[in-house]
Amino acid sequence: MYRFNYNFDKYIFLPVVTGYEFITPTFVQTGVTNFFSNVGEFRTLYNSLFQAKFNKAMVTLGRFVTNTTIGIGGLFDPATSFGMERQREDFGQTLGVWGVGAGPYLVLPILGPNTARSAGGFAVDAGIRMAVMTAIDPFENVDNGDAIEAGIFALEAIDMRHREKFRYYDSGHPFEYEIVRFISAKRLELDTMK
Repeated sequence: MYRFNYNFDKYIFLPVVTGYEFITPTFVQTGVTNFFSNVGEFRTLYNSLFQAKFNKAMVTLGRFVTNTTIGIGGLFDPATSFGMERQREDFGQTLGVWGVGAGPYLVLPILGPNTARSAGGFAVDAGIRMAVMTAIDPFENVDNGDAIEAGIFALEAIDMRHREKFRYYDSGHPFEYEIVRFISAKRLELDTMK
């Protein structure tokens, strides 16, 4: 799977990301990143509440309201300059707080290194997001609404990969898989402890 992800990354994902970076001005890339980060505040909000981290929930709600209004729909991030630092929580972390063990390490297609807990958390977060999108249905009365949603999803994936500096087999280390496994496991463990 690690080799599959390497090939997918090298021959499909990274060329698309490179094209995106080439044709898109830096300020637009920043706006896209800010927009998707602002949308992601919802995930942090409900997971902070699930974990009884009410201070994080309040900061996250403040960030979302500030960036959605003053930041013009999240294209800008004035909340950070107002001292409201971005919080990051997901359902995998929530499961960890609830006492669920990390489980075995696994490498998922395209998504990369995970544990059973983080992969399950990702699935729950994705399910909640889809349920909310279905409930509010922002493109209900728009021609080609499904195509627009697919385009937004693709842009979000491109933006996520654009922000990720990791490149498969870029370390030159003969035991890169083992190193990535070790670092990923430690990072996922530390995320749960925050």
